This record gives sequence, structure tokens and C-alpha cells, in this order.
Amino acid sequence: MILAAQVLLLLLLPGLDSGVPTGEEPDLRVQVDLKNGSSISGVARGGVMLERKTRRGYYRTKDKSDRRSGIRIWHYRNTNGFIFITYRRIKGVRILGKLSREESLALRRAAEKVEKEPSVSVSRGKEGEAQPLDLSGLEASERDLLVEFDPRRGWGATRYGEIQRRRIILGYEPTKREERFCDVFMEWHAAFKKWSTTKRAASKGKTKQKQEERKAPLSGS
Repeated sequence: MILAAQVLLLLLLPGLDSGVPTGEEPDLRVQVDLKNGSSISGVARGGVMLERKTRRGYYRTKDKSDRRSGIRIWHYRNTNGFIFITYRRIKGVRILGKLSREESLALRRAAEKVEKEPSVSVSRGKEGEAQPLDLSGLEASERDLLVEFDPRRGWGATRYGEIQRRRIILGYEPTKREERFCDVFMEWHAAFKKWSTTKRAASKGKTKQKQEERKAPLSGS
């Protein structure tokens, strides 16, 4: 609630300002301390620490006193967008370090995957127990990955993005299991996408069959 009143979350759409500064300056890990006592950690892309917000986008400036001047913080709470915070609400900005090109790409790819991730529901039996995943139609290696990292137990693009964000931005080391998930994530995600597509197609087929059965005339009429 406090942050919602202090900042504006802007999720980027195709065709809008990408926010990627020109030049080869590295992204920076930063912590923004607000005057209300809260703090926000994220990334300042291209090392840009001061911009002015206008109707046409964001532009470099040197005037912190302008009420529209602020800083864009990317990858806040695992989003593929940014929050813009005006300096009149900021107590201070701390630079925590530079990101390598690989770290920057990892964060962006993780956020992009999260935006496209379908939801997963848990099917339960009569006694309330979770039913095993129907993994028919997948290769053995794909089935193994989805069994090892069951999407119904929170494994997915969102979890992957959180692990990357904690590691790269906050400096927390992943557990061995989380590290293993990150190592196989691209293969896992391909298997998950294939499984979810097959599942949706089967669900649509069942729905269509039921609709046709309802429309069919009763025998003997």
C-alpha cells in the first residue's frame, strides 16, 4: 500500500519506449531509500540515475529539483517493466554494484517468460489427494523434468525469475535444488509449454464433444 502510493508501475507494451539507454554503460544494482522509510531494490538500466518524465517518454536531465525528475527502477518484484520514482520522494540512492551482460540478459529473459506463463491448476481425487500429472505425449526426458520440478508446486517461470532476481540483485545464493532448476530451466520450460499446449487442446476437445452430445437428438425420438 505504501509503495503503491509512492510509485507508478509501468509495464511496457510493444511499440512504447523500451527504456534501454544507448551506449555500452552496464546496468547497475541500486537500492532506493524513500523519505517514508521504505526502500526498493532493482536495476538502473545503462547506469541511468536521473531522467525527466514527459508525455513522450523519458529523457536524460541534470536537474533533480524538477518535480518530474526521477529514476527508473527495473525488475522490481520480477516484472519486465519498471517503476518511476521522483527524486522529491527519495532520501538517497545507493549503488550496490554493476551487472555483467550475462546477468542483465538473464533478468530480462526471466521476466519475459513470466509474462507468458500459463496458470496451472491442481486436479484432486475423491479423497482430496492431488492427481498425478497426465504427461502422455511427452518424451521421457520431458516427463522426467516435469516430475522433478512439478509446476503445481510452484516451479515455473515466476520461480525462476525470483531466483535470478534474488541472486543478481539482492545477492542471495540459490539452494542446490534451485540451482539445478536454473540449469535445466530452458529444457523444463520447453517441456512445460508442450505439455500445457497439449492439455489445452485436449480440454477444448472434451468441451466440444460435450456440446455436440447435448445438441444430438435423443435416440428413438
